[in-house]
Amino acid sequence: MIQTETGALPAATTDPEQALADLHVHGFTLLEGVLSPQETGMLAETLQSVAARELSAGGAVQDGGPRHGSGGLQGVAGAARSRTAVPASNGGTSRRWTA
Repeated sequence: MIQTETGALPAATTDPEQALADLHVHGFTLLEGVLSPQETGMLAETLQSVAARELSAGGAVQDGGPRHGSGGLQGVAGAARSRTAVPASNGGTSRRWTA
């Protein structure tokens, strides 16, 4: 179980009162059943598509995710990048996508 400064992370809930209480205590809440499996799949596909476009355009880096041993950032071709933020090609902020 993951512990935070406020204790264990909240469990997913369908109860609005519990969700509000979790929000006040933890700063976030987990709502169960808000999206259908189909909606979740569509959102995941969209997010992956956006990440791929940003990575290929040079406006983002990929850090390998929480299980990536070295913690180094990698570009599209897998070349290591520094841990510092990489400016987006359009002058905006860069995004760090995890695998």
